[in-house]
Order: sequence, then C-alpha cells, then structure tokens
Amino acid sequence: MDIGAELGYAFIVLGILLFVIETFQPGFLLAVPATVLLVLGLLMVVAPSIVDGWMALPIILIVGCVTFYFTLQFYQSLAPPDSPPTGSMEVHIGKEGKIIRAVVAGTIEGKIKLGTQEFRANSNIDIPEGNRVRVTGADGIHLVVEAIE
Repeated sequence: MDIGAELGYAFIVLGILLFVIETFQPGFLLAVPATVLLVLGLLMVVAPSIVDGWMALPIILIVGCVTFYFTLQFYQSLAPPDSPPTGSMEVHIGKEGKIIRAVVAGTIEGKIKLGTQEFRANSNIDIPEGNRVRVTGADGIHLVVEAIE
C-alpha cells in the first residue's frame, strides 16, 4: 500500500473520530476540522501519489483552506440567527412582575422580577417586597412600576 493512501486512511479515521467526539460535545468546534480531514483523506485515498511530489504541500494547503472556508459557511448557515438586542427597557412596559427588594419612592434601590429576569425599579410610592407590580415606563436602565391592586 502506498504511503499516500495510508495517510489518507489515517485522516479519514481521525475525521470520523472527531465527528464522534462532536456528537458528545456539540458546537461545531470539531466538525470543521473533521470535515477538512475527511476531504483530505478521501483525496489521498483516490490519488495517493499526491503526497509524493513537490506539489503535495501546496495542493493539501489549497484543498484544506477551501474546504475549511466552505465548511464554515455551511455550518454557519445551519446556526440559528442571533436575535438582535432590543437595547431598550421599554419592551417591558405592560408586563407584570413581583417585587423582590422593596421599592422606595424616588430611589433606585428596588428590584423586581419579570419572568426569570431581575431589574432595578423605581416608583412614585413605596412598594413593599412581595407585592405584584406592573411596569408603566422605563427610566434609562430602570423600570418604573406601579402596584397592582
């Protein structure tokens, strides 16, 4: 057996091994080099004499880089798009939450919980801890709340 074919089979086995590891540690971190190794391995199995000549390094580098680029493009197309940051606290207006640290009128010491998130809050009146509140506005990075009767 030719050294090129043996190296090709080794690349294929290593690529498959990386894909197996990827199944236990998902995130496409190992899938990209695994794909490159598989393509290079297949190239070496099909054309084992490629590693014998002086053109071996440039061919392997070019095929590897092109495969790397297109593999990244492919895996990025599979990833869900990031939701754009809202950038505004006003998206919370109208939501209802619970006071987790008493709101003292005129201060920003109060905290509320909306769903699983916590926010600093202020109000025109004192609202004790445990009360239900509704968000009526936003003041910078603080929410303005009112007690729910």
